[in-house]
Amino acid sequence: MTGWDKVLIILILIVSIAGIVFVTVAGANMDQKYIVIRVNNAIVKKISIEKDSQNKIYDFQFNHHTGYVEVNDGAVRMVKMDKNICPRSICSDTGWIDKKYQSIVCLPNKIMVTFEENSEEGLDIISY
Repeated sequence: MTGWDKVLIILILIVSIAGIVFVTVAGANMDQKYIVIRVNNAIVKKISIEKDSQNKIYDFQFNHHTGYVEVNDGAVRMVKMDKNICPRSICSDTGWIDKKYQSIVCLPNKIMVTFEENSEEGLDIISY
């Protein structure tokens, strides 16, 4: 291993750590958060949430079925679905999410649950 290889490795580590810090700080600075539920990449429900909100369950429609998300204190999770609808239950096993860079994805049903800000201005640091 040459000296340039070591410099390259150190540079890659620094850039990686800086990226993680940037995404974490940007996710913590959200003013008004919305939970956005997409099915087949189309928004089916947008829920405004507050940090001090009570535990509440919201329903949404997908592929002739009804799904449920639970919201509590600024976090969200997918409620477990029937094995016939979602065989592996990976989306509900994801658990609670509360950061902008986190998401819940159900591939068999093409469902995605994410956070968005109220503001439309600025750069979107996460593309999907």
